[in-house]
Amino acid sequence: MRWSFFSVFIPLSTLLGHVYLYRRLVRDTVESRWGRALAVAVLVLLSVPLLLRRSLQDVLPEALAAPVAAVGYAWMGLALFVVLALLGADLGRVLWRAGQRVARVPEAPPVDEARRRLLSRAVAGGAVLVGGGTAGYGAWRAFTEPEVTEKVLRIPRLPKALEGLSLVQLTDIHVGVYLQRHFLEELVRRRVLDRTSRSVALTREGEALLAYARRILALNPEAGA
Repeated sequence: MRWSFFSVFIPLSTLLGHVYLYRRLVRDTVESRWGRALAVAVLVLLSVPLLLRRSLQDVLPEALAAPVAAVGYAWMGLALFVVLALLGADLGRVLWRAGQRVARVPEAPPVDEARRRLLSRAVAGGAVLVGGGTAGYGAWRAFTEPEVTEKVLRIPRLPKALEGLSLVQLTDIHVGVYLQRHFLEELVRRRVLDRTSRSVALTREGEALLAYARRILALNPEAGA
């Protein structure tokens, strides 16, 4: 069996990421053994859809596979931003200590366990807020109306038959669990149809697309059957 780079990197990064989340969000902040055990169980359950995504898709029925995949992808995005926020905090702490050593600042007295745990909880809470806010903003942006940017391209020696031709480019669209086929169809519909409260008419691009479709049908009668 051949192993690709991503088939090894993704499960390994997922495993290491969840271990890192446990150390920074649970071990350093939760005192209760039962609380830690519950947190470990939750992290394990959330990591299973990421580690065994393809296997679960083959085993689970379609009605159950879609919600499991949705939860897995949502957790993947949230966990990624929380990990990045925690890494940023840890990097800042390392740089702060390095700067103090370079400046030969006397070391501060040891911090007692209660204060250390309080600081860990503050950093963990801040990372969850930053990561959750970033992930939430990304999810909100994904479901907002698309941005349409119109640009006029001047191409030297362009054939006259192509003058005034409009090109539509749809980019950064991830059709899958969240953005399904109807979302893409709605994007195309908004570009080729001009909808008002009383009527629906073709835009200039829609008329051009309709003309091309009629040409295709005229060239191939079987396409209209």
